[in-house]
Amino acid sequence: YLHFFFFLYFVIVFFFFKQKTAYEIYQCDWSSDVCSSDLIAVRSLLHENGYRFRLHVNNLPGKPDIVLPKYKTVIFVHGCFWHRHSGCKFAYNPKTDVVKWKKKFRQNVDRHTKVEKELIELGWKVIIIWECEASDNDQVLMLIKDKLRVLI
Repeated sequence: YLHFFFFLYFVIVFFFFKQKTAYEIYQCDWSSDVCSSDLIAVRSLLHENGYRFRLHVNNLPGKPDIVLPKYKTVIFVHGCFWHRHSGCKFAYNPKTDVVKWKKKFRQNVDRHTKVEKELIELGWKVIIIWECEASDNDQVLMLIKDKLRVLI
């Protein structure tokens, strides 16, 4: 019985009472499904419509969210805030620490531009779906089909 109580103690202490620190939350694996409901919605839509894909392919620049190998196409599902979707209400500028945020946003945009160029040089087609577009399934599906039709 002693082993059982030790196991029970372990489960209670380490699984129920361990709180995540702010650092652990910040270090969240942003490529995981836990952090992106928009990505899950796009993946479901693609799967429902017969598209087969791979997720977060490590050997491609930028580790794209969705890879359609048959079409040699990658899809990025971008948050409007972090990737500065031009003209979008979600791409607002924070009121505090403006210099820091501008630098961070500039780095994000520059990094994505570089990754997109690298993918195109490797012969991949790039589709970007913005967070504000991801909620309308018909619009997203039409966007993907149109771009695949043009890109093929």
